[in-house]
Formats: sequence, C-alpha cells, structure tokens
Amino acid sequence: MRQTNSSHAFDNQFDLRSRHADFQEYFDKNDSLSAEAVEALPCQLDISYGNHPLQAVDYFPAKQGNAPIVIFIHGGYWRALDKKNYSFVAPSFIDSDCAVCSVNYRLAPEARLEEILDDVTRALHSIREHATAINGNPNDLYVTGHSAGAHLALMTAMLLQEKNDPLLSSIRGVLSLSGLFDLDPVRNSFLNETLNFDDSTVTRLSPILNEAFSTNIPLRFAVGGDETDEFIRQSQTISERMTANGNDSQYSLLPNLNHFEIVYELGKPDGVLKKQLLEMIR
Repeated sequence: MRQTNSSHAFDNQFDLRSRHADFQEYFDKNDSLSAEAVEALPCQLDISYGNHPLQAVDYFPAKQGNAPIVIFIHGGYWRALDKKNYSFVAPSFIDSDCAVCSVNYRLAPEARLEEILDDVTRALHSIREHATAINGNPNDLYVTGHSAGAHLALMTAMLLQEKNDPLLSSIRGVLSLSGLFDLDPVRNSFLNETLNFDDSTVTRLSPILNEAFSTNIPLRFAVGGDETDEFIRQSQTISERMTANGNDSQYSLLPNLNHFEIVYELGKPDGVLKKQLLEMIR
C-alpha cells in the first residue's frame, strides 16, 4: 500500500473549490433546477429507510408500471451535500419512462465509511421493496453516482457480491461519474481530517484494489476532460482493472467538462451520460 510522507500531498487534486472559484454558481444552479423538478413532478420526498434523518430516499414515480428504476447517489466527499441538490436528474428519465430515486446517507465524520456503505445498501433494499409504489420493476435497478457517490455505487455492488446478497441480481447496470475508487490519495489529503480513513479502510473499501469482483452487470465510468489528473487517472484505471477482471466495463472521457459540470450530462434530455444509461436499460 503506497503512502506519501505528507498527509496533504493530494490537496491540489481534491480542493475543487479552490480550483473553481465559481463553485457556488454550480450549487445554486443545481438547487434552482432541482426545485423546478420537484415542483413539476409527482414525488414522494424523504421516505425513511432508517431512524436517522439522512437515512431517506426521494422517489419520482414512472408514468407507467414495471418501469426501470434509476437510482442516483450524490457526492460531496462522503461528508457534504444532499439528495435534494440533485433532483434535476429526474425529469429527463421520467420522460424516458423510468422511475427515479435519489438517496441520502449519513455523512462523515458522524458516520464511518463502512456505515455510509451500509446506509446505501439499506436504501437499495428499501427502494426494491418500494418499487411497485412508484411504477417500478424491483428487478430492474440502475445505480449511478457522482464523485463520492460513484464510489458508493460501485463499492456497494462489490459488497453485495461479497455477502452473497440476492439484491445484486436486481442491479442491471452501474454508471459512475467522476468517481473516487482509490482511497489512498484521499487519505493523503486535507479530506482525511474529516474522513479518518486508515489502512484498513483504504485496503478494504478501495474498489480499485478489488481483483475478485466479476459480474455480468455492465459497468460504465465517465470523467470530465477538465478534471484533475487524479480524478481522470482513477476513472481510467478502475475501468481497465474491471475489464481485466472479465467485466463489461467502458471508460469515457468527456471533453471540456469539469467536476461540477459533468453531472448535467446525466440530467439533460440529450445528455451524453443519460444516453449511456439508457443504452444499458434498453
């Protein structure tokens, strides 16, 4: 396991707010688009899957029954943001005859990464149980996430396989946007002051180190061409390693998009990433 001498060796790779001085404009846009989506769509908000306020899911029903279910997991370095900031992902998938669910989970430092992953697993079980109430097919789940959410999407599938959880058979595709799959650089950054990743966390919960994961689930990895070298490296490397494991894995580098912009390609009606996900569905 590599580890640098400085605990902040990767700060410039992960300090996106310094890299993008206009970051608040993206957050404001997300909130505005999401408020419009909630206003326009039938939805069931903050449906609990646990006792903590953040153990909740927002549901956007499909127009017709037995629809595929798109599940979105937000980012924020496992320590920030909220599902309500990303409701804008829902409308275009509703228009494409899918149901959409957006997942919240407990955040660091209150929760350790193991507990956050347990939250996501519990949320997926709850979504499956709730599927028919949103005109969804409980055996047709497509999990997507952005940044830390991309890690949670893929790592949760890996843990389901490790535990022989039958829920894995209901997941038909995983699409990871600008993900963090190697936790060692994260540990060697300012982020670890909150996250408290140790050797065990890095070894066990870095998808990039999992050489046993082999599944028939399509795996898609996308990252923006205007992201930091580390984000690009991690998406490219995880896709290569998943392919080496025998998985159906594909990597996309989307030119001129930064870390905040790439998620719009999931929410736009003609977005590149929306099309990728629909290709798995269809």
